Amino acid sequence: MNETRTCPSALDRFSVSAAATASVCAPTTVTVTALQADGSTYTGYTGSINLETSSAHGNWARGSGNGVLSPNPDTDDNGLAQYTFVAADNGRVNLQLVNTHADRLTVTATDTGGTAAGAGGDQFSENAFQISVADSLNTDIVAGRDHGIQIEMLRRDPVTGSCGRFLEYNGDFSLKAWLTSSGAVPSSVAPSVSTTTTPVQLPFAPPASNNVTLNFVQGLAAVTGSTDVGQYPFQSAG
Repeated sequence: MNETRTCPSALDRFSVSAAATASVCAPTTVTVTALQADGSTYTGYTGSINLETSSAHGNWARGSGNGVLSPNPDTDDNGLAQYTFVAADNGRVNLQLVNTHADRLTVTATDTGGTAAGAGGDQFSENAFQISVADSLNTDIVAGRDHGIQIEMLRRDPVTGSCGRFLEYNGDFSLKAWLTSSGAVPSSVAPSVSTTTTPVQLPFAPPASNNVTLNFVQGLAAVTGSTDVGQYPFQSAG
C-alpha cells in the first residue's frame, strides 16, 4: 500500500512564442514548446505538429530543430507545414518563419492528434529592425560580460520591391527597447544596453515612451549589452 510510482509524462498543450514585430525582409524565430499539465517542458515529446498562420502567408524553415520539417524546403507561401520532434529537441524547437507580406498574423501549433494547441502573434512590417549578435564569442553569451549587439534597419523598397538595409537611415534616433523573460533562471540584475550617452536598464514590457537613443550609420547601430544569468529575447521598435 505504500508503493509509489512515477506518473508518466504527457502532453497538455504547446507554448508558441515569437517577437511582437518582424520584418518582411528577414526570417523571424518562432519557438514551440511542448508543455505538461504543470507548465513544465515535456522534454520527452516526440510527436508531430501542424503549423499554420492565420493570414495563410509564410514559409517555414527548420531553424535549430533536429527533427523533420515537411515540406522541406517550404515554398508554398501558405503558412502551412508539419514538424516532427525528436528526442534531441528536448520538447522545444526554434523554427524560422519567412513572410514577405506586410500583415499581422497568428501562428498556431496543433498536435496531429488534435489534443493540444497554442498561438502567438506577429506583426510583419516593410520597415523593421533586425537584432543580432556581433561579438567575438558569437551567440555564446556570458553573464557579467559585455557583448556586442547589432541593430539593423531593414526596408523593402517601395519602387523595386527589393529588401535590404535602409542606407539612408542615419543619425541619433530615440526608440523603445525592452526584453521578454523566457522564465529560464530569472536575472537578479536587469540587462542593459549602451546608448549614445549611458547604459540603460531594459524593462520586461514595451515601455510607454522611447527609452533609448541609438546612433545609426547607414542603417546600422552597434550597441553593447550586459546581462546577469537569464534568457531574454531583446526587442526594439520605433
